[in-house]
Amino acid sequence: MKESLRLKLTELVERHEEVARLLGDPAATKDKDRFRELSKEYSRLDAVASVHGLYGATGERELRLEQIIPRLVSSLQSFHDHLPLRLSVSNPDSAPVSENEIVPLALIINELIMNAIKHSRATVDGHPVEVALEGAGNGVRIVIRSPLGRFPRDFNFDAGAGLGSGLSLVKSLLPPDGALLRFENAPGPGGTRVELTLRPPVIALSPAVTSSTIAARESVHGAHSDH
Repeated sequence: MKESLRLKLTELVERHEEVARLLGDPAATKDKDRFRELSKEYSRLDAVASVHGLYGATGERELRLEQIIPRLVSSLQSFHDHLPLRLSVSNPDSAPVSENEIVPLALIINELIMNAIKHSRATVDGHPVEVALEGAGNGVRIVIRSPLGRFPRDFNFDAGAGLGSGLSLVKSLLPPDGALLRFENAPGPGGTRVELTLRPPVIALSPAVTSSTIAARESVHGAHSDH
């Protein structure tokens, strides 16, 4: 891990512990607005703490999405213990995340799941918020489905219309290259679907993907050379 990233993670983890202490203060619960803002900050910092914990637990220099996302889901599940969250991983060997993008990406995914939780009605109908990690060509896709929430008509992520503080943070953190974010209302009575597709340089191509891509290009080039 780069020294600059290590220091930033340490600083954020210390703030995480400070906010946890503030949330435990009875005075904080009396001010509902203050408590709500502290809770949001705690969840965001918890995402960073999860990344920090992964570095310590694995001892690896690279982190993959199939390591990061279960940690985030587990953390949010413990914070929202009344709400079912379901995680599925159909791409169990995704490419490592670029070191510079690990913390922003953890915060982005955390906010997207939190937004699905906030606007879902899973507590009423018993259906979970679903988080899926799947392959997407030379990248990976994270899909978050909320059972009965709806994006309003005036919502436009690209234009910055109808964004709350959480999605505004997502927009500010989203990498300009290698990340595509889509929001849509599901057909029928309700539900939303959010897709975050990641490709290089946000993630690194695995050797297998790189080899197959090169082979495909050479094959196409050879076919063109024959004519």
